Amino acid sequence: MKWKPLMAVLIGLLMIGVAAKAAPSPASSGGYDSETPVWGLERPIKPVNVSQHIFTGPGSVEKGKRFLKTFGGQITLELNFSELSKHNITFFAVVLRPIPNGKYAPIYFIGDGLRHEDIEKFRWEFQRVVNDVLNRPIEGRFSIASEPSREWHWIGSIRTITKSTSYPLTPGNAYQSLSSDYWYTEGTSGQYAYYAKVYHSGDMSSSEIAINELKLVVSAPTGYEFIGNGHYLPDGHGGPKTTYSESSSFGFDGTTLVFSASAGYNMETNDGYYFRWDTHAFDPNTEVTFRFYDFHRKYGSLSAPAWGKSFTARPAVIMIVEPSSTSTRAAVFKYHATASFKFNTWAGSVVKSTDPIDVTVFAFPWSVWDG
Repeated sequence: MKWKPLMAVLIGLLMIGVAAKAAPSPASSGGYDSETPVWGLERPIKPVNVSQHIFTGPGSVEKGKRFLKTFGGQITLELNFSELSKHNITFFAVVLRPIPNGKYAPIYFIGDGLRHEDIEKFRWEFQRVVNDVLNRPIEGRFSIASEPSREWHWIGSIRTITKSTSYPLTPGNAYQSLSSDYWYTEGTSGQYAYYAKVYHSGDMSSSEIAINELKLVVSAPTGYEFIGNGHYLPDGHGGPKTTYSESSSFGFDGTTLVFSASAGYNMETNDGYYFRWDTHAFDPNTEVTFRFYDFHRKYGSLSAPAWGKSFTARPAVIMIVEPSSTSTRAAVFKYHATASFKFNTWAGSVVKSTDPIDVTVFAFPWSVWDG
């Protein structure tokens, strides 16, 4: 079957939002090392037979890698650990949820450069996210718009890779973070389609800091998978927008998996915040770039940077794998995320960037890959 109609799926699932939220913990290096399996949660999880492990300290990535290796290739979402080792990751947690055919769908929770005193806070945030994700259904049959009904299967999630930066003359810190969720379905002609919903955020702990630009590059690096026209959103360009309202729901009525979403914008608002965005795909089969910029607030006929206002972009990408391209039917998502911020000083604003976030994700179906 052809996959251009999946544009309708993306239209229904794409979300872009502007929302204020609590700032994450400040980041710095920590001189500690522990390995603590954790089994009890604040409230019950369904299913209850999940395997949950937390690794902390400078060697947390290597410990997590050794732990996952014991599962012998039965995990549906894997990370490039060589790439992760280049980050200053001091918190690496994973929950493995059993799925059919003896596989496990993981939830990764990654903390970059956390201080020792921040670890306990991160543990509680990890528990909250685990409860949220594990109480969702892992499969269901649904259709959107003119798409035929088909089975979709959840294969894992990543929460959250964060980078921070600061400026000596401005209080507070600026943060860039990247998260993602993954599903797959199989076409009638043997193609596999992998859907990634990505959360790219800019945040700050001070009203003297504003987002300057968020940029995310998603690429298909191996040649076995491709993106293609109509398999990503947003597409084109837009703005200035003073607001972008959104609503979404994710439910399960016992037999049917249900997604619904709506979005729109209004040029006349009370708060006056706006931004611009554009998407570039010079070779849509291999790479697409999402850029969000010009974050400002209007004051009558004047405007200023959107000081203290956080933002989360939620682009969507579908990777297609042809049946003859690889025996594993796997897709590879490669991300390069950057963020720059404006810092307000007595001499004017200064632009400074966080370190980039580079992560490669290997997505596998439930029943094909045997390690």
